[in-house]
Amino acid sequence: MHTASDHIWLWVLCTTELAFFMVHVSRGMKAASELLGCFSGILITDRHGGYNHYPAESRQICWAHVIRNLERITGRKGDPGDTGRWLVRCARIIIQLEHRWKKSGYQSSLYRKRIEYARLHFRLTLEYGTEKHKGKRAANVCQKLLAEEPMLWRFLQSPGLALTNNHAERAIRPYVIWRKTSFFSQSEQGDLFRARVMTVSESCRRLDLCAYTLLREVCEQGIRKQPITIRLPIDHLYQIPPSHRLEFLQAA
Repeated sequence: MHTASDHIWLWVLCTTELAFFMVHVSRGMKAASELLGCFSGILITDRHGGYNHYPAESRQICWAHVIRNLERITGRKGDPGDTGRWLVRCARIIIQLEHRWKKSGYQSSLYRKRIEYARLHFRLTLEYGTEKHKGKRAANVCQKLLAEEPMLWRFLQSPGLALTNNHAERAIRPYVIWRKTSFFSQSEQGDLFRARVMTVSESCRRLDLCAYTLLREVCEQGIRKQPITIRLPIDHLYQIPPSHRLEFLQAA
C-alpha cells in the first residue's frame, strides 16, 4: 500500500507479524520492484499497475478492491447497472463461500464446488458485460477484470490465503491519521525517520512488544557508543518459505 505526502510516497509491505515501510518519489513499478526485492512468494495486492511486473501465477488480487471497483457501475441505469449489481452480488457470495470453506478446514468438497460454480458465473457475466456494453464504462470494467481474472483465484490453489489485504490496510491507517494531524516531514532525513519508526512501531505491535521500551534500549546503547544488539524476536522468520504470503496495498 502507498499514500502520498508532497509527492513523496509511503509504501508498506507486511505479513501478519512484520511490517516494512519505505518512502519513494515514485508510485509506480520502479518503487514496487525496490520494495519487493527478490521476494518470490504469493503477493496479495490491489489492481494498481505498479505490480504488473510480478508473476500473475503468484499474485492474489484483493476482492474488497474488486467489489469497490464494480460498485462504480451499479448505479448506472438499465442493463449496465444490472450487470454491475449481479457481479457485486456474485463477488460477495464468493467471499462467503470461502469463509465457509475455511470453517471446514478446507476439507469440504461441497463449498469448493460451489466456489467453482460461482467462478464460472462470474466469468460468464464479465464476458457478457464486455460484449453487451461495448463503448461504455461497464464494458471497460468487465474487460479489465477478464484480463486479471486468473489472479482472482490464487486462493483456490493455496487454501488459507487471504482474499483481502486488510493487514496492509490496518498498517497504513496510523500514518494517514498522522498525516492529517501534522505538517509532515520537511527533509529527506525526516522522510526516512518516518518510515523507519513506523516499521519498528507497527512490527512491535504485531509481535505484541512495547515499541517505546525497544527504542529506549536502542537509544541507550547508542548514547553509550555500544554496539546495537537489540533485535526483534523474529529469528524463525528469517527462513521464510516460498509460499509465505505478503500483503501489499495501494491507495490514492
